[in-house]
Amino acid sequence: MNYKRKVVFIGLLLGALLAGCSQNVNSSSNTPATENSANNEGAGMTEAEPFSYTAEQKNEISEAAKKAGLDKVYIPTVELGVDDFLDRVEAKDNQVRIVFFRGSITQSREELKPTNEIASTKKVVLSKNVSGEWITQENGATYLYFEIGGLHFSMESARDISQADYERAAASLEPLTVQDKAGTKTIPYTITNSSAISYGTFSEMDAQTDIVVKGTKAGAQEVVLKKEDVDGLVIDNRTLSKFVLSDVFRNNTGHTLSSGETITVQENAAADSSRVYSTFGYQLMNENEEYLLFLRESLTDPGVYIIRGVVYGKVPAAGEGIQSKSTADDIQFKGDDYTRVQLDTIFEDARKAYLN
Repeated sequence: MNYKRKVVFIGLLLGALLAGCSQNVNSSSNTPATENSANNEGAGMTEAEPFSYTAEQKNEISEAAKKAGLDKVYIPTVELGVDDFLDRVEAKDNQVRIVFFRGSITQSREELKPTNEIASTKKVVLSKNVSGEWITQENGATYLYFEIGGLHFSMESARDISQADYERAAASLEPLTVQDKAGTKTIPYTITNSSAISYGTFSEMDAQTDIVVKGTKAGAQEVVLKKEDVDGLVIDNRTLSKFVLSDVFRNNTGHTLSSGETITVQENAAADSSRVYSTFGYQLMNENEEYLLFLRESLTDPGVYIIRGVVYGKVPAAGEGIQSKSTADDIQFKGDDYTRVQLDTIFEDARKAYLN
């Protein structure tokens, strides 16, 4: 054997031995359970295909959510795997289960984790704001669990699955966009957080409020929506709305507020062409609908009035709890369930105090 052939042979032999050692090391390593499985599963897979839904499918999912008592429902915008498709939608026991060819997504206000014996768990990061957990039961069944906006989610399949595919699908979940009865597109909400005062009771809010008025929104005077250049994170989302007063119930300020006057009210949400960016789930006032507002003067912008507690001080005049009667199926709050329960009572007490 000449020198060159001997070198090539030795190189190939060493390569094979190193590859075998590498496989043995990986198979016996104690990889931390907190790693994102997307880092070590599904290597070499192609990018997930986008999911499209027909109007009929969206309406079917929306109707299932109503039947289950959910005021919002999420759908994946990428497939759960190769050649995936929507099979059926089920609603029962306060849950919506959307069944695809590659698996299913169940969502509920209640906890969905299994009660059977658990063999192993692994935490994963699905997105910047959402973490999840892979749970494997003693019988071998594997589920992905996570929570978004007060809803609990479970993803599972009777088929073999790629955890990386499931994690991508989970990270792509968005609130369902449907057409309402008037044909107006209801665009999804992205909820941001900030610091704000919260109120446990109506009397607490009322005692701390200098201005109580009733009136209607007459359009937006200015929309402020600022995002970071690097990652698109929303850093400022406000709408300065024109509000025409019909009644002034309280005015403990140093200037006059009169019926028929138009004032500027800051709403802590802003919309672009595809989405509403909302602080704490605040929903923008509907135009030409009457609202009872609990306000304070802005400390930085003269002539601008701020809604008390961001979401607490905006009460639809015609409604029950946070439900607006003047606009069909219009829930006046998009945030968490705990605040929703508070607002139901506070809004009813506010109407009794000032409108009944």
